[in-house]
Amino acid sequence: MTPSNPFNLKPKTIEDHNRQAEQALAFFLRDFPQTYRLLAGSRFQVPVRRQADYMNYAHSIYGDAWTFIRATPCRAGRWGQGDRDAWRQVAGEFTVVNEWLKQGQTTLFVERELGEALKRTDLPEGFSPQDLHWRWNAFRLVLPLGLFRVKFRVDDPHQEGWDTDIPIVTVAKVLKRQSLDFHPTLFQETQAAFGREPLGDTWPNEDAVLFSIQRKPTDPKHKKILDFSGGCKLDDRTLRTLAEEIDVAAEVLPFWDSDSSAFVVGIKRFIFNALLYMGSFPEEYEPEEVLRPFSEKKGRWKPAIKAARFLGKEAYRPARRPTGAEHEPTGRQLPGHWRAGHWRRQAFGEGSLQRKLIWIQPYKTAGPDA
Repeated sequence: MTPSNPFNLKPKTIEDHNRQAEQALAFFLRDFPQTYRLLAGSRFQVPVRRQADYMNYAHSIYGDAWTFIRATPCRAGRWGQGDRDAWRQVAGEFTVVNEWLKQGQTTLFVERELGEALKRTDLPEGFSPQDLHWRWNAFRLVLPLGLFRVKFRVDDPHQEGWDTDIPIVTVAKVLKRQSLDFHPTLFQETQAAFGREPLGDTWPNEDAVLFSIQRKPTDPKHKKILDFSGGCKLDDRTLRTLAEEIDVAAEVLPFWDSDSSAFVVGIKRFIFNALLYMGSFPEEYEPEEVLRPFSEKKGRWKPAIKAARFLGKEAYRPARRPTGAEHEPTGRQLPGHWRAGHWRRQAFGEGSLQRKLIWIQPYKTAGPDA
């Protein structure tokens, strides 16, 4: 049976939303089975003490499927009459996910403590995109629930009143004149479904960072996930200026308000801080631990289970023993207090003439009450 058009549904309850998500996924699985397996072929196991911090990662497939459906001609070609190039209006929503698929599907879980620190950290004054050292040109961050919570005022009555969490942010760096070709698996299935390649453009003559955000209602039973896409140029301006720039046309997004702008500024600041964090330490690569490999037998398949990889763990290195004479005590005593996390340019190299960016973790100072 052909799934009904999920875009025509107007859900009001959680059950209605879940039914819409399942119908969209049924369409996706029917016409793009290999792409579905590509997106749903991995699961992650996090420590028990952190399991409550994250959304059920299996639900991300609903957001990925919805994004892909919106980025194809299905609305115009399959479910209605119209221009077969209508996908171009929403193709940007899938560009980031497509780049993430092409470049290895690197996924990092953000610890709640580190996420809170990066969210509240101001971008260093004078830092520019040249201070960003990209270890991966595309990656996905799984955020702890409640880190970013927002209610979008949309021009759609059935969505009013839904508070949403931001559980997943996918980031991609695109270079000027970069080819926006599809992942090989997607290329084969889109050729079969639509008779031609849906993407064949090149990125404009500018470097940029793009992000795709999955928005999920706060109720854990909710399967419906919607996407929001954005980005900014990577030019000679400072990271702080780029993060605070909002360029939204009222005629394109009439529901946009000051809360939406504040949210996007916060997300961009968080992404830049995460990129600074990932590039502030020497790159140390560890083999990926697979607890159970992907398997398929007699028409049934089991997704791989991987050990969750955490953003903060990318900065770990063996502790070094102190060298040199210890400082003489001054006799000054201050009560113990917390020092906030912050960025520092540390001297290194011959003659300490070079500088590298390091992140100083929050720490408790010693004092009489220690």
